[in-house]
Amino acid sequence: MAKININFVPMDISACGYYRIINVAEVLQSIKDNTGALPKYQVSIASCGKFDYTKQDYIFTQRIAGTNNINTLLNLKKQTGVKFIVDYDDIVWAELPKYNKCAINWADNYKSMKEHLNELVDIVTVSTESLKQSLSEFVDAHKIHVIPNMIPRFKWNYNRRPLPTNDHILYAGSPTHFDNTTNHYGDFTNEWDKFLSTKTVNIMGICPWFVKENNHYNWTDMLSYSHNFYDIASNNKYIIAPLAENFFNKCKSDLKYLECCAVGRVCICTDFDDSPYNYAHPLQKVPVRVTAKQLEYIFKQCDEHYEEIVQYQYEYLNKRLLENNIGMYEELIKPDKLKV
Repeated sequence: MAKININFVPMDISACGYYRIINVAEVLQSIKDNTGALPKYQVSIASCGKFDYTKQDYIFTQRIAGTNNINTLLNLKKQTGVKFIVDYDDIVWAELPKYNKCAINWADNYKSMKEHLNELVDIVTVSTESLKQSLSEFVDAHKIHVIPNMIPRFKWNYNRRPLPTNDHILYAGSPTHFDNTTNHYGDFTNEWDKFLSTKTVNIMGICPWFVKENNHYNWTDMLSYSHNFYDIASNNKYIIAPLAENFFNKCKSDLKYLECCAVGRVCICTDFDDSPYNYAHPLQKVPVRVTAKQLEYIFKQCDEHYEEIVQYQYEYLNKRLLENNIGMYEELIKPDKLKV
């Protein structure tokens, strides 16, 4: 039997493209066939947004939306018969929170997805149940498979370093979580502002407008991100991941939490109904309407139970390593799935 031929086409080279597309291809590429000598699958990884048909069985790509993109790929499908697997790990078809300045034409995305997405896709993968529920407006529900974000062991297998003697806090979030142009707190609140103003805060990426940063570290490309994040995080005791309670955030994943698990530092994260951090340790969860005084208490509790929480995080991480769960992807591309 011929090997299943699958071409992975990332649509970005930031975190989403690597975690959901490129890393999956790399792990599938490493799986051996029954002889133990040859690759089980014929896997290729295309340049960002480059769709070439060379008799693949599947093209696995991400975030396909918008009239031009969908029409182009629909024509390719009709001409070749190739099957499309499309991944979504964020909302791109509804209005974003006003503090999120991503340049997304969500109205055109919605219209094009409503009209033609079901015709294009054979399989859809999503990172959360909330995304599945939302996407079922466009795609037959049986086509949609929830595969949570995972991180590969080969990128994140780090030994835990000793805790620093300080109580420094690291924030390593993108500027989509706040708005520095309008001084909008975004996923933070004025109570978070009050609390952080009394702490030593280090920043990786863009500094929120209200934070008096201590050390600042620039973002790095994804090839070196895990190592740099590990180095920076190791010098801090806590990593924070605040979220506002809204539809966009309910559809996000717990990727930052997984990264914190891998580097052995406690993540302090917001919890609400359908929050991506629902499965975090109870002591590290922060309510949406938290006060500065409550934050002081939460951090104190985490300090007293630090080792317990870190152990919980490592156990959680083990369930979410890509290599341990690659069968979820293999199940999607079985030979019988190719039958019409």
